[in-house]
Amino acid sequence: MCLAALKPAGKTLDKADMAQAHRANNDGCGFAVRSKGRIKIAKGLWTFAEFWERFAPYQQLEAIVHFRLASAGNVTPAMAHPFKLVDGGALIHNGHMARYGYGHISDTAHWVASLLNPLLMQQPGALRDV
Repeated sequence: MCLAALKPAGKTLDKADMAQAHRANNDGCGFAVRSKGRIKIAKGLWTFAEFWERFAPYQQLEAIVHFRLASAGNVTPAMAHPFKLVDGGALIHNGHMARYGYGHISDTAHWVASLLNPLLMQQPGALRDV
């Protein structure tokens, strides 16, 4: 199963732990960070060296990190997490959502495209209202 992590601002991730996470879940990785009120996403990273080089400058920022072990969909950069939300946010998911995902599309990509982003287009701020 994938590894998903939330890293608070001011905390750091251990490089050795993240390398182990990548070895066990190497179907693409990525992260999102909040910087100056905006979300920056890096995804579809294939090697741990590439991930760490891109992530290390953001170590002090709030972040979500995902190492994928594919359960549905192709192993491609587009299916790696995080997924961009239309409200400017980002989403990662660990596990499998039944009834979502088919062929080359992962369950999370399908759910975001068919349910969550359309909801956010109709109800801006819906995730902030909970």
